Amino acid sequence: AYLTTYPAGSARPNASTLNSLDARIKANAAIVPAGIDGRVNIFSTHNTDVVIDTNGYFIEPELAPAGQGLVFYPLTPCRILDTRSPAGPLGGPAFRGARTIPVRASNCGVPATARAYSLNATVVPDGPLSFITLYPTGQLLPEVSTLNALTGTITANAAIVPAGTNGAIDLYASLDNVPQTILDITASFAPPGAAGGLRFFPITPCRILDTRDPVGPFGGPIMGALETREFAVPQ
Repeated sequence: AYLTTYPAGSARPNASTLNSLDARIKANAAIVPAGIDGRVNIFSTHNTDVVIDTNGYFIEPELAPAGQGLVFYPLTPCRILDTRSPAGPLGGPAFRGARTIPVRASNCGVPATARAYSLNATVVPDGPLSFITLYPTGQLLPEVSTLNALTGTITANAAIVPAGTNGAIDLYASLDNVPQTILDITASFAPPGAAGGLRFFPITPCRILDTRDPVGPFGGPIMGALETREFAVPQ
C-alpha cells in the first residue's frame, strides 16, 4: 500500500514516500538524507519492483567544487506551461514526443542565473500514458520518467530539473497519448550571493500533519471541499 525511503541506520519513520492503493505504477519525488556510508533504506508494505532515479545531491558548501554549489531561491508558485491555453510557447497545443519549454520567457520571475528549477508537473491524459520526462534542453532524452499515468487519470509529481540551453527544459511525452500538460514552478537553484537564498539542512523524515488523527493543530478534522486551513509548521 505504501513505500518509505529514509536514511540507512535510522529508525523507520512514520512517513510514506508514495502510496499505491490500487497497485498501479506510480512515481513520486523525494529528497532523502544520506545515512550510513551514504546509503538509504527503502521499506515496502507489499511485493513491488522499485526504480530510483537521481538528479542531484546536497553537500556542505565547503565540499562543493568551485563555482558549482547552488542555493535554493523560493518563488511564489506560478504556472509556466498550460497546454490547455491558446497556442503559444507556453500554451497549447497538447503534444506527444519532445517539446522545448522556454522557462525564462514566463512571467514567473525566474532569475536569469537559475541553473535548476523546482517544478510540479501535471498531466491530463485522454487515455493510458506511459510516462513524461523533464530534462535539460540540449541533452539527450534520459532513461528516467518524471511521472506515469497508465490508468489515464490526472496525475501530478514534483521534480527538480537542471536548466539547459538558454535556461530551457525539454518535456517528452510518450507516444501512446497526447496529454494536456501543466508545469508550475515553486523555486529555482542558482549560485549564492543574491537576496533570499536558502541552504538545505536535512532532517529525519517526520510526519507533521495527519487529519485522520484526533482534532488538533496537526490532526483532524478532515478538510472540507474548498476549505483553506493554516498550519504552523514546527521549527
